[in-house]
Amino acid sequence: MEMKAFVEKCRDEGHFTEVFNSGNHVEFVSSGGAKDTNVAISLSHDYDRKPCNEQFESEIEKTWALRREKNPFLFNGSKFRLFGVGHEDGKPVTLLLGQTCYRDFICTNMNNSQRIFLNEFGKSEYANEHACFSDALGVGSVVETSDGKLVFIRRSHQVYEDPGRLDTPGGHAEPSEVKLQYGKFDKNRSVDLDDMDEKAVVYELFHSIVREVRDEVNIPEEYLDWPLLIGIHRNHMTANKPGACFKIRCSLSGEEIKQLYNKGGPETYESSELLLVDLAEFQKGMSSSQVQELFRDLTPGCKACLYFYFNLQTNTCV
Repeated sequence: MEMKAFVEKCRDEGHFTEVFNSGNHVEFVSSGGAKDTNVAISLSHDYDRKPCNEQFESEIEKTWALRREKNPFLFNGSKFRLFGVGHEDGKPVTLLLGQTCYRDFICTNMNNSQRIFLNEFGKSEYANEHACFSDALGVGSVVETSDGKLVFIRRSHQVYEDPGRLDTPGGHAEPSEVKLQYGKFDKNRSVDLDDMDEKAVVYELFHSIVREVRDEVNIPEEYLDWPLLIGIHRNHMTANKPGACFKIRCSLSGEEIKQLYNKGGPETYESSELLLVDLAEFQKGMSSSQVQELFRDLTPGCKACLYFYFNLQTNTCV
């Protein structure tokens, strides 16, 4: 009951909306989530962000330059845009993906002063309030240690989203990492959806979160099981930015992970602290003082990951 109450609190706080939940489908509950073989991708530029009016579009570069002045760690790059998710029992979970970039995400989803305008313009011009938002697809994962702990990181003040708050390791799937349908892989080349193999995009979606755990926590990939997709949500605090949530088991203990983290990895600058929390504490739900204190400091995306993870644990549709 305590765990179920924790799951409900994560959901009822209202900071995210679930789009897909593995714990609500019998075929995924037994395996602990959706495997990559249970996921399909549909790619189309029809799913790209739609342009807003001429004045807004002409201001994007200026807005981006101002954001970069305040945070020089910001850099642009191509991202996948989640248009929607389709799933019928017995069939793969299908992600409808277009293409966007991080600049457009910062200038739309993270542009608080323009959110209402973008919503209204999308509804009036495209009959879709999401149409003019970047909606770059993020990834995050609950990481389980071999000795029954969950891994959290405190986001540094050098990152743009949720600085100073506790989160799961995460980032974005990267179009630049996708193997092309034709020709050789070239990481420095600008990659277009039309050149991509959809199965290769599924692989990148799953491998991207392995990379993030590797680079942010400094855990070598050989100690990480292949991820399971446990849910997809939209974060209300970032104009409904979508996020894919995963679960990864690690064969290392909490202490071994702590030692690796302290040595520093390729993306050490993105976090300032590693926190390991016993799963037993979460079993107590909000009656645990540690969980109560932790809950206040978690990002909405982290709460979504925990919601999907513990919904699977309870094996119920809450």
